[in-house]
Amino acid sequence: MAAPGRLVSLTGGNRNGDSTARGLGVAGLVVGVLGPAAAAFAGLRGRSTGSQAE
Repeated sequence: MAAPGRLVSLTGGNRNGDSTARGLGVAGLVVGVLGPAAAAFAGLRGRSTGSQAE
């Protein structure tokens, strides 16, 4: 039994996996934001050139 006032880790206290998961999560969020931003930029750029297909 844990002493009163002490936190008990349910995952075994593996911190190496935490930093990897955190890095991948941040990278996923960045890519998730950049995707729609790139699409919007491409859409605006396409409209500004006037789609001059020959």
